[in-house]
Amino acid sequence: MPARSQPPEETSETEAESTHRRSHREKKQERKALEALAQRLQSLRPHELDALGLDDDLRAAIDELKALSGSARNRQAKLVHGLLRRSDLEAIEQRLDRGMGSSYAPGAVAEAGVSEQWLERLLAEGDPAIQALVEVQPEADRRQLRQLVRTASRTPESAATRRAKRALRAVIQELVG
Repeated sequence: MPARSQPPEETSETEAESTHRRSHREKKQERKALEALAQRLQSLRPHELDALGLDDDLRAAIDELKALSGSARNRQAKLVHGLLRRSDLEAIEQRLDRGMGSSYAPGAVAEAGVSEQWLERLLAEGDPAIQALVEVQPEADRRQLRQLVRTASRTPESAATRRAKRALRAVIQELVG
């Protein structure tokens, strides 16, 4: 009597997702997000980095990155990216967003108010608000603003929309501040 063949095992969703190969575009977006986060962490003051509660090795790598230049800096940046990849990015970004509300620079409250008003206006009005901002700040990159506003305005809140809002806030802060 021939042996019965076993029915094919069904794969669960998590198995299917883990075997999913990420596209070049997804990898590039992840790399850009890591670079932006590393840049943002590098720009923080020591007491602000302490407040984030980062891993000791990540904190040490960021401190060393600040001190280096040239190709050594590039190698250290890759190390920081690798350490960030192993960290909980969402938690770090949330702590960064919460912590960035307080600033020690004089006039930061007024600038933050103006930039928040622009952010709300851009998200509410779209292209007319972009036009108004470009008229006030001619050095603004219209294409970048339009793309960020479009992504940040998406109704289902996702990681991409939160990142776009943060990037838009940073661009506005740079233009206004």
